[in-house]
Amino acid sequence: IPEIDRARIFEAFARLDDSRTRASGGYGLGLSIVSRIAYWFGGTIQVDQSPTLGGARFTMTWPAQRYVKKSKRKMLEKKPEEASDHLA
Repeated sequence: IPEIDRARIFEAFARLDDSRTRASGGYGLGLSIVSRIAYWFGGTIQVDQSPTLGGARFTMTWPAQRYVKKSKRKMLEKKPEEASDHLA
């Protein structure tokens, strides 16, 4: 993907080569949808040239927290009013 077109590929209905995309189908929405999902989760999506494979490499990043599972024993030891964290 030429560098000049990289920002445009994330726009809805964007097509860089009408003859190729018309033959393979699609409406130019996929990367636009992925870009919006990344935004909703506070993340980003980037595209650059893949140095080893050729073509394009897409990287999506977003902030995340590690999930720590609570043990059932600790949950059972709680008082009834503390038993459910999400029903406040």
